[in-house]
Amino acid sequence: MDMRSNNYNVRITVQLSILITILGTALFSLTDGTNTPLFPFSAELMLTIQLLPFLVALPLVRIPIRGLSAMGLLMWIFLFTLSMVSVLWGDFPFLSLQRALLVFVPSIFLFLLTVSDKNPIETFWKVARGLIIFGVFLSMIGIVLYIFGTTIITEFGRMQVIKIGGLQLQQSLVGIPPLLRISSLTGNPNSLASWLMITLDLTVAQWLTNRLSRFKFSLLFGVQVIALLLTFSRAGIGTTIIIMGLLYVLSARKRSRQLRRTAVLFVLLFVSIFILSYLVELSPALENRLMVGLNERGAAWYLAWNEFIQRPLTGVGFGISYEAILEDAGLAITTHNLFLGLLSELGIVGFMLVLTIWLLGFLGSYYMVKNARKIYNNTRYDEMVVGGFIISVLTGLVVHQFFEFGLLRYDFRTLFWAYLVGISLNPVFTTMEYGDKQV
Repeated sequence: MDMRSNNYNVRITVQLSILITILGTALFSLTDGTNTPLFPFSAELMLTIQLLPFLVALPLVRIPIRGLSAMGLLMWIFLFTLSMVSVLWGDFPFLSLQRALLVFVPSIFLFLLTVSDKNPIETFWKVARGLIIFGVFLSMIGIVLYIFGTTIITEFGRMQVIKIGGLQLQQSLVGIPPLLRISSLTGNPNSLASWLMITLDLTVAQWLTNRLSRFKFSLLFGVQVIALLLTFSRAGIGTTIIIMGLLYVLSARKRSRQLRRTAVLFVLLFVSIFILSYLVELSPALENRLMVGLNERGAAWYLAWNEFIQRPLTGVGFGISYEAILEDAGLAITTHNLFLGLLSELGIVGFMLVLTIWLLGFLGSYYMVKNARKIYNNTRYDEMVVGGFIISVLTGLVVHQFFEFGLLRYDFRTLFWAYLVGISLNPVFTTMEYGDKQV
């Protein structure tokens, strides 16, 4: 009984630590339309909930250092070490050091908690439920403000405001009328789209595993889809479609059904391209939205690539590509490309370390799906859907981060990426069953 009680306490401690870290980060990332944090001391509180749960759980947790989880931890440590060492040759050493600590310490802590979790599937669904509620909340706030809010022009740009007694809700509107882009409580339409591309696909995953009724799924899914479309985020909408399509195919129990679903998706893709082309011809505003900003990104990509060519082994230092490369050139945007940004900051070595972590995530989730297919029951199907979700998100992020630079920044996406890789490398899945050897 004592042993069971101890195991239960450890399991609950790990689960709560993961939930607090992820959902707390989501909560304290909320802002108003001026990018002012919604809660006092949000930065301090966010960092606290990212570090304290791990430190509290550490005496109870036995961290598995073997197989793929050990390899993954080693890659994280190498990447963290390289980022710290890059401070020595960067032009902004204190800024680079600060950003390296903020990015890697919480990510490695969450990774260690995740690979230590004895019930990663159960924890995943609890995290999913919390994030779906968060995504629906953001969507409803954005839609209500869009329909009923009063539009005003301020020093921060165009805002939509609703006052209810002493409570005031507001969101920033970006773009040129009639295509005004909502941001809800995230401060930026692309940020809102980045949240929804995760929460929408978590909603689909819950529906696939019968955790949502058809009515609840339609309601939650519909609200988030409307909000996502109102962001007019090219990368966010495109990535959501990619993740959802891959998840739909990978969740099929039989190969024949996978092939049928793939065929259906190709038909839908061609129809969607045709409809989009038709709408672009009808609406100059939509055409402008699809093309706006590409020239400036092209300039940023050129400068980042040129810097990599000059310093292929060292880069300019972690986290400072904007300050060291783009700011002097008069650009007001970041690199908007994770891969070029990494090459310019950490050189080819840092780029390969990140690529290795990504590939380990693919490998671990592949084993999850492969083993789950061997037995058809609800538990194994849950594993197959979660593994398929991880593969889909990791694939979608490759596309998304070709146009954005959100990973390896102090951002929720970095934590969630570390969490997904941690699940895929958890020894529960990477120790092969049914006679297969351990990897």
